[in-house]
Amino acid sequence: RAAAAERRRARAAAVRSLEVLLREYPDGAPGPDWELGERLPGNLDPPPAGVPADLISRRPDVAGAERRLAASREFTAAARRARYPSFRLTSAVGTSTDRLRQLVNGDFSVWSLLANLAAPVFSGGRIRAAIRGEEAADREATAAYAAAALTAYQEVEAGLAAEEALREMEVEAAAALAAERRSLRRAREGWRSGFLTRAEVLATEEAAGRAESRLLARVRARLDNRVNLYLALGGGFERVGDPEGVSEGERTAAERVSGAGPGAARPGAER
Repeated sequence: RAAAAERRRARAAAVRSLEVLLREYPDGAPGPDWELGERLPGNLDPPPAGVPADLISRRPDVAGAERRLAASREFTAAARRARYPSFRLTSAVGTSTDRLRQLVNGDFSVWSLLANLAAPVFSGGRIRAAIRGEEAADREATAAYAAAALTAYQEVEAGLAAEEALREMEVEAAAALAAERRSLRRAREGWRSGFLTRAEVLATEEAAGRAESRLLARVRARLDNRVNLYLALGGGFERVGDPEGVSEGERTAAERVSGAGPGAARPGAER
């Protein structure tokens, strides 16, 4: 009775957690549509072959690391552009600007020209320091993106590796329960025939109950592992939505991290 009371308490706590997840008031009382435990999948299909590796890009942590890496690339590019004069060479329609024509015709003040051209030179130390700072931040963002991707793949590999072991444990637990139930039937027949005592039958019933509890624990462990595998993948085994998978920014960032593709060279390599 004490164990049953503890189970009821744990069930109510689980119901409240689900209610919060579903944005409902957590009173712990399931409604008529809950049917907790009535529709759990009894036999999960194994993961299909050929699951795309880029499915982890759906994970919020991986997507966030990729966006921070892309932002860092833009900050580095902006710091590099600060080395050049700030006036424009062409107008909105593609022709040369008045400023450029004044420079070419000699009508523009040579001091203004020197000021525009020499300003990055005189502040070169500050600009170079800013570039180095942005490049360091870029390397940090790259390392964070790689770490997020590796963590995601580690969790996926752990979930896939546990699938087979948990499936085997569930099969063995089901076989053990079937054997205990056969023993229970023979014990009841022996009690009715007078060969066994009631205490012996109760001991056999207790053993069958323990076997059923072990089987339920194995089923739950396999369901928990499947949930964790879906969380590691950021969803199911199939890609939904973008037929090309990841976005161009995500693909470019992944190529830079892995060292493959046209974007593999780091921005500071020419230094």
